[in-house]
Amino acid sequence: MNKDVMKELSDYLSIHAPDESSCFPIDRYYLQPFVHRILEFDKRGFLLYNFEDKHITYVHFLMLCLHELWERIDVDDIIYIVEQLQDPFSLFAIIMFMHRYLEIDILFLVFYKLRGISSNKKKEVKTILLNLWPNLIRPEDNMYWNDEDILGIRIDDWRYIKQKLLLDPRLCPAMDFKELSTFIENI
Repeated sequence: MNKDVMKELSDYLSIHAPDESSCFPIDRYYLQPFVHRILEFDKRGFLLYNFEDKHITYVHFLMLCLHELWERIDVDDIIYIVEQLQDPFSLFAIIMFMHRYLEIDILFLVFYKLRGISSNKKKEVKTILLNLWPNLIRPEDNMYWNDEDILGIRIDDWRYIKQKLLLDPRLCPAMDFKELSTFIENI
């Protein structure tokens, strides 16, 4: 499907969802009528556009509501996306989403394995991480995660996606608080 149509729908959702969905900024109930159309878009293009162009809170909730899209994502897609993101905060946003919700660490991949991310961008992401790294850990009492009815998501869908992605040796399970702290200090 046309890239302009994808951007138009993405923009429409980000503008209207905060006012029209039951849960701010977006939930699965609001998104449901659009899921089929979203799945017709180029998955990489959709993720890139939304991570690059939308607010971090919105894009995280949007992604949580689209488990079907993430079921189609593999490690090569993730690598492509993180290498293509232009804005360092957008790169932080996908790192945070992967770590916090999928419980998958891509920090080692980003900082030590991928050649397609410039050293300047890595430095900028490191600066962000030094200030915001605790946000990579999902709080135990996260109501959006613990109560599936709020966003209309199913946690089991995300467990499956996590397990599938972790079959690839290029990814690792998310670090705990202490491991993450140490890793960030030593980048």
